[in-house]
Amino acid sequence: SVHGLVCASSRCGPVFILNPSTQESIELPYIIENYRLASATYNFGFSPLTNEYKVLQILSFRPNSRSDIRFNVFTLGRDSSWRPLQVDPADLPFDARGHAYEIQNGRSTGCVCLNGAIHWIHETQKMIVVFDVREETFRVVPLPEEYAQEFRPDNHGRNRVACHANVIEVEGCVGVFADKSLRQNKIVLWILKDYQNLVWVKETITAVMSIGEGYVKALGTIHTGELALALHFYGNSPGFDDGPPKLLLYNMESKQYRILDFVFPNNMGVARGIPIKLIASYDDSIVPLK
Repeated sequence: SVHGLVCASSRCGPVFILNPSTQESIELPYIIENYRLASATYNFGFSPLTNEYKVLQILSFRPNSRSDIRFNVFTLGRDSSWRPLQVDPADLPFDARGHAYEIQNGRSTGCVCLNGAIHWIHETQKMIVVFDVREETFRVVPLPEEYAQEFRPDNHGRNRVACHANVIEVEGCVGVFADKSLRQNKIVLWILKDYQNLVWVKETITAVMSIGEGYVKALGTIHTGELALALHFYGNSPGFDDGPPKLLLYNMESKQYRILDFVFPNNMGVARGIPIKLIASYDDSIVPLK
């Protein structure tokens, strides 16, 4: 969700841009199926300098068992088809083929659009990839050194943190969230407070579930400044009924939680075992899509 518009799709289905306020929607051009296509992901962004909304399409291929990656862009209101970015993966400041491998193995960390750029985590290289929406160029932001230590492999080659991190917005800043509740009763949040000088601030949050009861997904801060969290429980837990994930709001100043009294409509398809994919603080918009 970016400035009142939503980029959404069903699994393996078409991709749409929606404006819930005006109930307008458009379908993005279809990808011709190719047996070499391993996966396709979409990142949605906005440039305040040009007032343009763009979708970055990342296609991952496996020609001759060797991962390859391609980038296309679609500008709302201007393009009628995908425009290929003329970039050589070898010239990019990150390992594009390594990122393709992460995509193929479902290791998505989500993305967030801030200050005219789309951000997502490259787990293997311990960095944030940044796509400038206006310039259509890539750069990288190094993750804090402590993050790399938290996520380094153990003696058996496994990640020390059971759940992969995800990138979120925290009060207008880029945030990186890591759930450690499987082995420790805490979750960790790094906030990029000073973007220019790369100053990260670490916030350790006590989890509200016992070790091994489930896992936590951070959804970002809402208009109140509270951090929205989704709790997914593996089974019966004291104080919580079985069923859909529970939504909590965390006040980072008072260090207090409150349960959000929210009921999922039956037509949302949220049931036990199906995680919440996206919940966003939404503002109405009358932006046209064409």
